[in-house]
Amino acid sequence: MVGSVELERQLLAALLRTPEIIPEVEERVFTNVVLHDIFICIKRYYTIKGKTPDSKTLGLLLKSFVENTEAHLEVFERVKEEEAADPEIILRHLRELADGRRLFDAVSQAARLLATEQVQEAKTLLKEALLEIQEGETQGADRGEYVEDFETRWQNVIDRKEHPEKYKGILTGIPLIDKHCFGLWPGELGVISGESSAGKSFLLLEIAKTAFLADKKVLAITIEMGKEAWERRLDGRLTKIPITFFKVGELSEEQMKRWKETVDEVKRKHYENGARLWIVYMPHCTPDAIEAEVARHIQEGLDLLVVDYLNMVTWPRRAWSEQQELGEIAKALHGIAGKYKIPVWTAAQKKTTEYRKANMDLTSVGYSAKIIHVADVVVGMTYTPETGELLVYLLKQRDGVAFVKETYIPDFSIGLFDKSLI
Repeated sequence: MVGSVELERQLLAALLRTPEIIPEVEERVFTNVVLHDIFICIKRYYTIKGKTPDSKTLGLLLKSFVENTEAHLEVFERVKEEEAADPEIILRHLRELADGRRLFDAVSQAARLLATEQVQEAKTLLKEALLEIQEGETQGADRGEYVEDFETRWQNVIDRKEHPEKYKGILTGIPLIDKHCFGLWPGELGVISGESSAGKSFLLLEIAKTAFLADKKVLAITIEMGKEAWERRLDGRLTKIPITFFKVGELSEEQMKRWKETVDEVKRKHYENGARLWIVYMPHCTPDAIEAEVARHIQEGLDLLVVDYLNMVTWPRRAWSEQQELGEIAKALHGIAGKYKIPVWTAAQKKTTEYRKANMDLTSVGYSAKIIHVADVVVGMTYTPETGELLVYLLKQRDGVAFVKETYIPDFSIGLFDKSLI
């Protein structure tokens, strides 16, 4: 287990490399006196100058804290040489430790007050501690006042009218969704729900493929299947060659030629125009790991995140039930969408009690009602092998029509959710 001081050193090293997040960091996360002093000087200097100080400048700033700055500067030099980890994840852990310390101190003080029958004082102290923690948890809140914000909304609508190309959701390639939702918009979470083997991953593949071929930068995190399996499915979808042929190596000369020509064309038309489709296999995946991967790619202009799929994500904290875990995972994915201003698509397993039912509604989705509450768009799907029909439902969107459905005829052998697209 990495200690608090080691985490503080890692955070300081990360701040020196990504100083733009310094304003978001609170003093309370640094318990080590030397690291705390260094951070205070760095934050004050960054607030005024917009950059971090060098060793000489830091030495001058430190003299307002300590007479002998040698020990501080030695630590600073060592920290500068350390490999920087992801600051967002470290900061989250340090905030949790700080909250734990604050609660422990408050409970200890309250216990002493209760021992002398000062009940009201103990209650007040505990309330204040909880309010402090809650205030820290709302730092990412976006606050405003309705009337005062009108001018901003007015200018935003004018800009949308003059530059509509700037305000489009990421289209999915699924006609039902694109017709009624105009794609998924930045900050939104979309969830596809269906029974096992209904084609959820194929719909996620179609969404990733559509964005990629629209010259978007897409991150696909796969938990259920390996990276190569995802790539094989995309090869099958683009070339219309059965996916199993790629798996067992049974491609004819003509198919090998078609495969190469297809990828060469994708490279020429889309990759060289900035399109990227990063595929990351994470067999032991948590929301923090997903966010770290997003943070790794956001500087490159990430446009869309696809997570295959929600039920396979591990919730690392204590939960009372699987339903609560799934709800918290959905909430975390929605938080990533909002924080990084990107649309996020994922899939959730349909209730087993709803398998083989003729129709779907919101009660059929997942094992957790919170998934429905958190998601901005909910899509349901049922596949009937006997007829070969895939029924796709738009069960929820926040700002428009819902409870509409369309029927498609898929060919899962080549990763195609509707044969009319051939």
